Amino acid sequence: MPPQNYPPPGQTPNPQPNNLPGYQPPPPNQPLGQSGEYDFIMGSPQKKSAFSFNLGGGKSGLIALIGLGLIVIVLLLVGYNLLFGNKPSVTVELVDIAARQQEITRISTTNGTKLRDSNILAINAVAKATIRSDQTQILTYLASFGVKPKTPELSARLDKQTDALLASAEQNGRLEDEYAAVLAKHLKAYQVSLKSVYDTTESAQTKQLLQTAFDNAQAVLSTQLITAAGQ
Repeated sequence: MPPQNYPPPGQTPNPQPNNLPGYQPPPPNQPLGQSGEYDFIMGSPQKKSAFSFNLGGGKSGLIALIGLGLIVIVLLLVGYNLLFGNKPSVTVELVDIAARQQEITRISTTNGTKLRDSNILAINAVAKATIRSDQTQILTYLASFGVKPKTPELSARLDKQTDALLASAEQNGRLEDEYAAVLAKHLKAYQVSLKSVYDTTESAQTKQLLQTAFDNAQAVLSTQLITAAGQ
């Protein structure tokens, strides 16, 4: 029989924990994956976001950041080129043509209600409609490249001397004759500008717009009344 350990004489034997009042045995070991009462201390591992992006540190991270910046710059340049890369080189000249169209339209509108001769009235109506239509085409074309002329630019060809000349002709009863001469003068100067820009540009679309405008102006100039007045 194995020897038993007894306490020395005069000492009380240590009681076993399971014999103490109110004692509760410790819980058995829990399987992995189950939470315990101390999990709030240890903390549970957090899932990484699926959209997290880590450039890393040091030299490699800096290189990655620079590369990302270069990609963004290239994309911006490509987008700008797609929008404005085909911008015509004669933009300023086209704005000036629109200003000439604006002045011809203004003169024809201002004096249209004062004319009495049926022939000149018909010519005036055709001139106003065609020039205004051609101006709309050119302004729309410029707008496709982000160019939108402001009112002062479109009023750059305003001719006060023409207004004074026509006002004087109206008082002397010669408005129809003087108006025909003024219209012929402005249309010829307009055609010279159209041809100059046509010879300068290499854009087929620009040439087509200018050719149409030139032909429309020529149709008005070819009328017998305007031809005679322009001589």
